[in-house]
Amino acid sequence: MRSDSHEKGDGVLGRLKGGAYLSGYLRARRRSLLCGLCCLLALVVVTVLGRLPWGVMGYTVLLCAALLFCFAVVGYIDYVRRLRALEPWEQYGETPDSVENLLPETQDPLEKRYQALLLRVCQEKQELRERARQEARENTDYYAMWTHQIKTPISAMRLLLQTAPSERSDELQAELFRIEQYVEMALSYQRLSSDSSDLVLRKYSLATIVKGAVRKYARLFVRKGIRVQLGDMEAAVLTDEKWLGFAIGQILSNSLKYTPSGGQVILAKEDPCTLLIADTGIGIAPEDLPRVFEKGYTGLNGRQERSSTGIGLYLTQCALKKLGHSIEIQSRPGRGTLVRIDLSHRESLLE
Repeated sequence: MRSDSHEKGDGVLGRLKGGAYLSGYLRARRRSLLCGLCCLLALVVVTVLGRLPWGVMGYTVLLCAALLFCFAVVGYIDYVRRLRALEPWEQYGETPDSVENLLPETQDPLEKRYQALLLRVCQEKQELRERARQEARENTDYYAMWTHQIKTPISAMRLLLQTAPSERSDELQAELFRIEQYVEMALSYQRLSSDSSDLVLRKYSLATIVKGAVRKYARLFVRKGIRVQLGDMEAAVLTDEKWLGFAIGQILSNSLKYTPSGGQVILAKEDPCTLLIADTGIGIAPEDLPRVFEKGYTGLNGRQERSSTGIGLYLTQCALKKLGHSIEIQSRPGRGTLVRIDLSHRESLLE
């Protein structure tokens, strides 16, 4: 049942809409209405100049005015009907079939030509949209195939390094790991931008996900001499293990890249359910902070670090947004960076 306040609000909106219709009709038909008024004025002038009986001419003027008013009302009703027939267009989409069904019938040759042009434009737009979708699907399939195929030589290279170690095996392993991360970013980029859903939402242990991400980068932390400190993170979070692990991994990758040797990375949980990742790195310039999640934005640090792509944090935010989580970054140059990932949003969305 609707409340009185809603009914009053709808009444005000209805009056405003009716007023907009009326003003639009008067502007659209101003020439016809002005011509009718001029005819009435001509009758009055003829009556005055010809000294004709006012009774007869008065009835004639009133009859003409009544007819003019009736034609105006009928025209206004038809005008409103046509406008309301086009309103569902935005809801139903802009396919040629939907437009053709919604267009009002008309006997006006000029309006028929306008409708034919509109249908042609909609048809061309539909063809362009379908072509763009097809190209997007083909690009997605190609990059998915490429990322899967390139994993074979990467695995072969890793096996060769393990079976035939050399003095530079550690360096080669580290570079090979970076290649794997870039391949994973490319695949994640395609998956996040596609319409298909790759999420498996259920309760996971936050400690297990975090330790898995840290373990993945453990060799690089040791190689660079960066200490990793894990706090108490025993909590069950509603998320997707793979995508949350990917987001945490991207943040750890940035910490590795911008934290000098001898630095420290701390991971802890803040109540109610927020993951904190802090490092003692070089920090982020204040003017770069509002734009760190922009696609392709590298900032001052990225221009100094030529290998930066500006995609990592963008993908991180996209993945967390899909999961219903949020991310916030605080940083000061030379004082390190603090990342907060709020994992409680997904639960609040389901309540």
